[in-house]
Amino acid sequence: MTKLLNILCSVLLILGFSAFAQVEGDIWARCGANGVIDGNTIIAKIPGAELKVRLADISAPAGNAYSTSTLRSLVAHQTLSIYIKKTPTGYIGKVYVRGLDVNREMVKRGAARYTPGSMPYEMDMEHAQDEAKRAQRGIWQKARPTYRW
Repeated sequence: MTKLLNILCSVLLILGFSAFAQVEGDIWARCGANGVIDGNTIIAKIPGAELKVRLADISAPAGNAYSTSTLRSLVAHQTLSIYIKKTPTGYIGKVYVRGLDVNREMVKRGAARYTPGSMPYEMDMEHAQDEAKRAQRGIWQKARPTYRW
């Protein structure tokens, strides 16, 4: 039942029917990004708070300008639909802009790698990473990237 409720809230938020919803302690919100810290972290301005949110299941190389600018281009001046989950180390989130899965798009553009674990497994994230590697996009331009993750 909880899974069905989460799916329903996801659909409603992507379609723009709700400004803020609380589900089982996790947060679904429509908000703006008040900043991009790096290639996998944003400042989300949700009703009543600003949260530092790390994009779930992706990892961008530390200090990589391409990753940071790609994330900024995807979220700047946009209304985000975001699922935020509190963890012992902070907040992680799944971010959408007009139905586009920003986490997946970062992987597809070669601006981050897929690191499963914090959200349910997603086969399309692996496909996006394989596609970026084959096309040698972004961080995959070298055969063996030597970035600090």
